[in-house]
Amino acid sequence: MARTKDEKLLVKLYQEARRHEDTDINLDPYLIGKAMGLREHAVKVMVNTLTQANFVKKVGKLVYITSNGYKLAEELCGAPA
Repeated sequence: MARTKDEKLLVKLYQEARRHEDTDINLDPYLIGKAMGLREHAVKVMVNTLTQANFVKKVGKLVYITSNGYKLAEELCGAPA
């Protein structure tokens, strides 16, 4: 189960990618963060943290989840890796 806001954002990004059935999809973290009740600046900081930890990669304002990010998100969701 995700504990930090960063982990919660990663899980939401993961769920959105799974919903689209596309692991290489570019996602808008600001749109997803807004739906979670997060401010834009907070999302920016979280995206930078997730990028530095190699869980997501930035593509302009969008991100995609790395293989490390998928592994962590699956662990947090309790899904098999």
